[in-house]
Amino acid sequence: MDSNGRMAGELVVKALQRGITPSNNAEYQRLLAHYGADPEFRSLVGQIASGMQLRILDVSETRGMFVVPEKDSPFAIRLSDIRHQTMSPGLKAALVLVHVAIAAQFYPTTDALEDDDYTPFPASIANFRNAVQSLATRMKEGAVAYDGHKAEQLEPGWAYLCDVPPVIIEAQRTTVSSIVGIIRFVLRHLEQNGFVRSIDSESDDDSQQFTPTYRFRVQLREMSLARLFTFAQEVRTRS
Repeated sequence: MDSNGRMAGELVVKALQRGITPSNNAEYQRLLAHYGADPEFRSLVGQIASGMQLRILDVSETRGMFVVPEKDSPFAIRLSDIRHQTMSPGLKAALVLVHVAIAAQFYPTTDALEDDDYTPFPASIANFRNAVQSLATRMKEGAVAYDGHKAEQLEPGWAYLCDVPPVIIEAQRTTVSSIVGIIRFVLRHLEQNGFVRSIDSESDDDSQQFTPTYRFRVQLREMSLARLFTFAQEVRTRS
């Protein structure tokens, strides 16, 4: 049992690590195979994850284990956790809306998100820019209903996005003072955490394309801002 306990802990840790996949880590692959074959080990992994306030969403010997933090977990990230001295409340809320718009661009319908056989089309910076602008404009027009505190948190976001220019050519890769700059900031974060991949990383213009990973799909299924995501999907398909 001690050996099983250690291995169960190792499997949960590997599920939390960035960039670790069964294809590039033999030990991870071995632990996943053990998880699939041994009910006692599987139960132990579930107990350890639960004790860490993590929820196991999906487990595959080829793709890996995917976990998300519960609401009060120390691993949970909240809007208020985005800390940077130059980030205003409007920018922080704008980052959330850009995340949602990017997700809706990849998965325009609920069926597409739920279907593991669905392959999202690659999307460019220009596609994301249009999606973000449409979402912010429709929210400004009052076309989306809010839930209590979410209105207070997200209204500065669409206001911020409606005020900044679409792009600042001289510094579009580094500034968050334009829609394209914010999109690139979010995509960099998503790529670093294994949620998207750049198809043409050498490109630095609006034609640069990205594709989502399976990890992104699994995470989106548990999105807490479900109503906002649904609205973003509607905006994307009607634009």
